[in-house]
Amino acid sequence: MAPQPPPARSRPQRVDRSKARPSPPPPPPPSSPLAPLTLPPLVAQVSPSLLRVFVRTGSHHPDSDYTIDRLPTTGDELALYSWPDSTLREIALLAQDALPPIPPQHRHQARISLRLVYYDPDASRFRSTDLANFTLHDLASSPPTLSSSSSSSVNPAPSRLDRTLADAKYVVGDLVDLALLVPSAP
Repeated sequence: MAPQPPPARSRPQRVDRSKARPSPPPPPPPSSPLAPLTLPPLVAQVSPSLLRVFVRTGSHHPDSDYTIDRLPTTGDELALYSWPDSTLREIALLAQDALPPIPPQHRHQARISLRLVYYDPDASRFRSTDLANFTLHDLASSPPTLSSSSSSSVNPAPSRLDRTLADAKYVVGDLVDLALLVPSAP
C-alpha cells in the first residue's frame, strides 16, 4: 500500500476581537436626588497617614519616654488616620471619645493639651513642641466662620484649634502627645 499523504491542516479562523466584546452598559440613573459625594481637594489627592496619639492624664509624657526602641505604653495609644489638612480640633474630637471620664464638677475646668513629638537627628533624640492648650468648652464651640472671624472679640484658643497638621510642621512619622489636665479635688 502506498503511503497516505498527511491530512490537510485547517487554519484557525481569525476572530475580530472588537466585535467579540460588547461595550459596557451605561451607568444606572441616580437613585437619589442628592448630589454625588465630593471630597475636599487635598483629601481626594493625598492618602491618609497613621497618626499615633499618646494620651496621659495629669501631664504630658516626658520626652525621655520616647526613644528609638521604646515608646510610652501602648494602652495609652490611639491610632488615627489623618491628612495634612486635618485640624487640631478634628484630632482632639476623635481622641475625646477615648479619654477617661471627667467628673461633672470639673468638666468646665478640664483642659486638653496637644504636643507634637518628633525625632531630632541633630540631637539623636525625640523632642516636642506645644501645639495647643484649650478647655473642653473651646473644643465644643463651633469653628469660626468668615463672618465671625471679623469680630473684635476673637478667642485665641479656637484659632489654635483650627491649625492644620501641615501648619504645625507635622511630618509622617511624628507623634502627638495629648495630656488631659483635670483640676484636683480641693
